[in-house]
Amino acid sequence: FAHRARQSEAKSRPLYSSATATAGATVRLDGNDFLNLGQPEALDFAPGDPYTVVVVYRVSGKNSGTFVAKGGGEAGQRAYQCYVAPGRLGAIAYGIMQEKIVSPGANVAVYRCDGSRVDVSVADRPVFSFTVGKGSSDVDVLIGARRKNVDNTDIFYPLTGDLTEILI
Repeated sequence: FAHRARQSEAKSRPLYSSATATAGATVRLDGNDFLNLGQPEALDFAPGDPYTVVVVYRVSGKNSGTFVAKGGGEAGQRAYQCYVAPGRLGAIAYGIMQEKIVSPGANVAVYRCDGSRVDVSVADRPVFSFTVGKGSSDVDVLIGARRKNVDNTDIFYPLTGDLTEILI
């Protein structure tokens, strides 16, 4: 994912590591890093659009943050966000938020939205499912954080952990 991202601030660039506990190469985010994908048409999902996000990650129990997000402000103002909180995995789909308990550490999470419902699984086991809303957003798509504000400024909920793979 990094080949299409831009990050003008050197202190906010993730660290590439060739050997980690997750499985070979990974991108390590320390809570101050993120990648800005801009506003690519391919990731500009509107309410009712289907999408799938697959994340191979490692996040320690007390750490948290965003895997990928399009949106800022309150949950109802975000198009989508896939994230991890201490001991929980979460998703926002078109303005509706849901979280459930998951084991910390290395995992593979799959977020499947058919346009009306989201099904989230970890290690090929269902974790939660919910009906999506109608929220949307015109801000940049970020990996490793989300926009803090709806006017596409500042970052919030940055990830502390490893992203080995993210497929959207």
